[in-house]
Amino acid sequence: MVNPRSIHVGKKKWKRLVMKPGRYIIPKGTYRLTDKLYLTKNTKIIMDKGARLLRDHNAGFFINGRTGDNFTGYDGNGNITIEGGTLDENLTARYKHYNAIGLARGQNIVIRDVEIIDVRGAHAMDINGCKDVLIEGCKFKGYDINYTVDGDGASYMREAIQIANHTEAGFNSFGSLMLKFVRMLQYVIVTLEQVQIILLILQVLEIMVQLQIYT
Repeated sequence: MVNPRSIHVGKKKWKRLVMKPGRYIIPKGTYRLTDKLYLTKNTKIIMDKGARLLRDHNAGFFINGRTGDNFTGYDGNGNITIEGGTLDENLTARYKHYNAIGLARGQNIVIRDVEIIDVRGAHAMDINGCKDVLIEGCKFKGYDINYTVDGDGASYMREAIQIANHTEAGFNSFGSLMLKFVRMLQYVIVTLEQVQIILLILQVLEIMVQLQIYT
């Protein structure tokens, strides 16, 4: 069960923090983030009106997994709510692009009344292989259209909300068992073409499994 206690977060400077299950209230004010915040299961974050998180590092704000995590289906960190406040990507001071909110393999997720401003490349929200996600009342303001990735224009990455299945190419902040299997294959298969064919087959199989869930 969700911890019924409400934890009032009042620090003006945050380093890497694992948000353990519970309800977090962020009061009005500007908070400088020096690392992303990891969301675990059964976590609710409520930002008061006037609460602003300012990115002061080269990653995003919220992510529901850590490097080395591997999930199947929708058994990742879910039952998560992010509500209210402003996420400021601070593009004039932070050049590296990153998703403001990155989620994968979770279920029962609500993002409500959040304002995301000044995104540099990538997406404001990146939702990968998740189920029962509600996004409502959110605002997206500002995007660096001149940002490039490895010399290529970033126009193909301009979605405010990106919804996709979970692939290593699309979201590699943490993995799934399928992605782990593909990495293993790369050591035993000679050609890149063979890897691509098997990856395509695995993606089709995963989509078939997801379709069965809904039937």
